[in-house]
Amino acid sequence: MSREEYLEERFSLVTDRIFEIKDEEKLPEQFLGYFKKTADFLEYLIRLHGKIQDGWLKTASLEELRKNNERLYQDILPEHYETSYANPAYAEKLLGKEFGPLICFLEAEIRGLIVFVYENRLFDMTVILELFVQIYNLLEEPSVSAEEVRESLYWYVSDYSEEMVSRRIREAVDPDLDFAVKIIENSDLSDMRYLYQFGEYVTQNEEEMAKFLSEFSQEEIDKMARTFSEGYRIGFVVGKKDLSKKKTVNIRYQLGFERMVKSAIGQFAKMGLRPTIYRSAVHAVNRNGQNRIGYYGAVPNRQYDYDHKEDNALFFNQEFVCRKLRVMQVAYEQVKELANTHAGPAVIETFGEEPFEPETKAEAWSLNPHQQKLKVTYSNEAGQIVNRYIIGEERSFTIIAYPVCEIGADFREIFKETVRLNNLDYHLYQNIQQTMIDVLDKGDSVHIKGKGANETDLRIMLHTLKNSEKETNFENCVADVNIPVGEVFTSPKLEGTNGVLHVSGVYLSGLYYKNLKICLEDGKTTQYSCENFETADENKSYIESNILYHHELFEIDHIIPLSISYDDSRNNKVLVYKEENQDKGNRTPLMYLSTVNRQYDQHEFMNYVLSTKTLPRKKRELLLNYEDITKIDVLKGFINRNLNDTRYASRSVLNAIQLFFGGKECDTKVRVIRGAVTNQLRIKLNLPKDREKSYSHHAIDAAIMCYSQMGLMNFRNIQNKFIDFENETYLSDERDSCFDNKYYDEALFGQVLKMRKNLLKAEGKPQRSVQSKGVFDEEEKNNGIVRYHHKVDKKPNRGLSNASIYGTRKIDDKIYKIVGYDIRNNKDAEAIINIIKKGKSDNFLMAKHDPETFKNLMEIYEQYKEEKNPFLAYEQETGDYIRKYAKNHNGPIIKKIKYVDSEVGSCIDISANYGYKNGDKRVIMDTLTPYRADVYYNYKDGTYRIIGVKYEDFKYSNAKYVLDEEAYALILIKEGLLKIGDSLENISSSGYEYRLSFYKNDIIEYTKNDIVYKERFLSRTMPKVKNYIETKPISAALYEKRNPIGLTNATNICKIYTDVLGNETKIYKEKFKLSVD
Repeated sequence: MSREEYLEERFSLVTDRIFEIKDEEKLPEQFLGYFKKTADFLEYLIRLHGKIQDGWLKTASLEELRKNNERLYQDILPEHYETSYANPAYAEKLLGKEFGPLICFLEAEIRGLIVFVYENRLFDMTVILELFVQIYNLLEEPSVSAEEVRESLYWYVSDYSEEMVSRRIREAVDPDLDFAVKIIENSDLSDMRYLYQFGEYVTQNEEEMAKFLSEFSQEEIDKMARTFSEGYRIGFVVGKKDLSKKKTVNIRYQLGFERMVKSAIGQFAKMGLRPTIYRSAVHAVNRNGQNRIGYYGAVPNRQYDYDHKEDNALFFNQEFVCRKLRVMQVAYEQVKELANTHAGPAVIETFGEEPFEPETKAEAWSLNPHQQKLKVTYSNEAGQIVNRYIIGEERSFTIIAYPVCEIGADFREIFKETVRLNNLDYHLYQNIQQTMIDVLDKGDSVHIKGKGANETDLRIMLHTLKNSEKETNFENCVADVNIPVGEVFTSPKLEGTNGVLHVSGVYLSGLYYKNLKICLEDGKTTQYSCENFETADENKSYIESNILYHHELFEIDHIIPLSISYDDSRNNKVLVYKEENQDKGNRTPLMYLSTVNRQYDQHEFMNYVLSTKTLPRKKRELLLNYEDITKIDVLKGFINRNLNDTRYASRSVLNAIQLFFGGKECDTKVRVIRGAVTNQLRIKLNLPKDREKSYSHHAIDAAIMCYSQMGLMNFRNIQNKFIDFENETYLSDERDSCFDNKYYDEALFGQVLKMRKNLLKAEGKPQRSVQSKGVFDEEEKNNGIVRYHHKVDKKPNRGLSNASIYGTRKIDDKIYKIVGYDIRNNKDAEAIINIIKKGKSDNFLMAKHDPETFKNLMEIYEQYKEEKNPFLAYEQETGDYIRKYAKNHNGPIIKKIKYVDSEVGSCIDISANYGYKNGDKRVIMDTLTPYRADVYYNYKDGTYRIIGVKYEDFKYSNAKYVLDEEAYALILIKEGLLKIGDSLENISSSGYEYRLSFYKNDIIEYTKNDIVYKERFLSRTMPKVKNYIETKPISAALYEKRNPIGLTNATNICKIYTDVLGNETKIYKEKFKLSVD
């Protein structure tokens, strides 16, 4: 039985049961009224589902559709809401404090059925109906408790969260989930009946908006849409983001704007973007407060939305959060390619709706303080997951707004004026706004003072500009992401940003705030109030829930105090509850939790840390540290452990250096400093380590270590004022002072800051070219502060080749490597796709020898080329294997396709191992690895010859690696330095003299065209281009590759020996030896 058949069977069974319930009298009187009423509503929905599947929406009259729409939403409309079980106050009044909130939650979840009926989402309909029946069956039991009902609701959300959350995530990025798009593109938008196909609540306002837009010419509609779509495109241009990599755009809007949306879809298509248009969430597991994200119709009752904004309080606990985050991670992984190519939202907002002031009901679900804290944690974690897949730096957005009919009698004039404003010339306003910015950049702060009764008195500090000609504090935002034009904004300097912000009345996210005041101190919110409710606590809670989102409860702190751990890395930092952190003090998390009397104790904490696989090992160790760090012996050991690097390799080097100084009777102290300390100092000094920029980062680390020792000594002197480490006693009652980070910062960073300028000079500009005049070009000089020493690789017993084995083919008298690609392997499929895209598909042997099969393969590629592996996608969809061409379609299964790659170069012929003795087919091991380059000087014409020596030319004899004299003579003969029959003894009579051998990483110097070059030797080019070498820059790992260097006519070729202190010795000639030292 397929999944669809299984769901249909479940749906059939549960609907039969629903039809029975409305006529039963089995429940206690307390619950009977609700279940009869709701069963009747569910029966109406079930029958409506059947009618919709039979095409009723296409044939029904406008009046019939209006009547049906009213029937669906009438229970929660303001005129009926007082006696609705969806009203928390009414539900609690009739069902009691225990059961009322639970049934109210159930009723809100059931209301989601309406849209699922329209979308024919069988899974969602089935599980909600089954939940209703499950609760009904529970309440048939005479002794059922409210807790049992709550658990049923909890496990419904938890068990089905995987399906519900995954679907929600896919809706955002998958254009094939196109329920709304099909309505928009396929409907007659001049026929108002189309509005009722969405399943949303529709009022006269939506109809009037759609009718009003139907009066516009297509040209006017296209112009409105172009302002919208072009703003979106310009947002990518201004943000220097690549829109060409994106494939989808999410369009969000309110019903009535379909003509504009349809035009925008066509315009986005020309940019290569398909639309994802999903409705605002209805499942409790997906809803985000009262916010509607997606498309939506009229809001039936804003008070209903407000009453149910925290329904997640029923199930929101640590276990649920962990499960939902895991589900999100898996869901995004399943659609990662869709997510990675998603461009972001394009939003049509509205204004002019009737004002709404909510009533806060004690009976409604609300998050307790622990859940509020947990929600902030969840939001942060969920945001990071989303940002990993829909990368924030690569996406953009746009927002445009229009008035709705509710704005009043002047709606038409206001709308047309809004269209005019949205189309203002942003180039003109860009210049006006830049003039404002130029003036503002001259100040160090902005003082905002309220007028009349407005009590605003706020000073906003601006960052100091080092170069006002190149830097600015403000963003000049024109008609791109925010339409219309006219926005200048900044990110202020927090320190010194103080005062009061006051507004007498304002709507934020659809909620009204009366006399809202927010006090700031150093950029942080300290006090806040409004006058919406009778008590100060109610008003404060209103702001915390809907503006601050409880973020004031948190701060970031170190797991182990910085003054003990010397660790300022992310592994030693956590987001903590402010109040809890103050209670924790200078204890470790486990020490603190062992003293608290609550359900979530140290055991729960340990289980959570150990079971969270995403935590880095180091962070896990710090979180589970059980030592009492306030004890002086523990404190002393902890400091020594965290300051000194105790890894085996570090200890070995330390011991060797200590023995060296000890043997010379030098009283020199040697320490190994942990990398975490130097990294922490680099962050504080704003000296990021870029290993690709240059090798100077090693020298800078060494300098930082020296200065850090001075700073740490200063800090230890400060600690000695509070602690007698020798006698392990505290010297002061202010024992917490020894843990104070301010002393640590002053002692350590104050010392290191003194040398920052020198370190910046040492970092220098990166050497980008391989070929350098001297050590650096003039603009690349490091003022001689950093010198470089590289370990020369003379080890002769490395691999003879890269061990890659290839078949070969002889084509046009040349031998080519043949590479086989597995069409079901994703990595190989990627290589095949790259070959096709480069226009080299004719190089596949199949294209020449089996064109019919190759033609079929290319057709499969074209059909499925949007998939990661087109060939595997074809097989998964069709259930058939890709086969060789045959008339009856039963040819052999294709496993690999062979490709003619590059021409064979240096290699080892291993054909005999595979049974090939003669002929065109050979099996090779690619490629022979070069060992060194020998430099010979022709004293007859003053030129140089570079001879390549390979690892295979050496033999192991008498505990030494020896260059085979006969093999080497053959190399010289082949290179033209000796004649056939000559030996090494004849080299001088041939006019040549051995000078040097270049090994990998040798620093070499030579003169060409009167310019001296100094570089790092890599290898001799082999075997086709003679007398050429490849080099790297001395100072940098990242460089611009260039063509090989010819040394035939170079002069003064030498290599440079550099000791560990940077002292250089030039070597022009050395003795030739057959053996390797």
